[in-house]
Amino acid sequence: KKTLGLIYPGTFKFNTDAPECMEIVAGSCRVRIAGAADWQTYAAGTFFDVPGKSFFEIAVDEGIAEYVCSFR
Repeated sequence: KKTLGLIYPGTFKFNTDAPECMEIVAGSCRVRIAGAADWQTYAAGTFFDVPGKSFFEIAVDEGIAEYVCSFR
């Protein structure tokens, strides 16, 4: 299963039920996965994995980040 989406400027927190792979296809964002101390930057063409039953924070500073989320 996959979802497509846009993230506008701001900081958001998303809970995960199943493991997810978030591929950034346009724009860029900063991400902090549960338990991590630091934010990581992801640009178009990169991805990050999030465990199930967890959460992640995502921040878009400017523009729009576009993503494809694959549930595993």
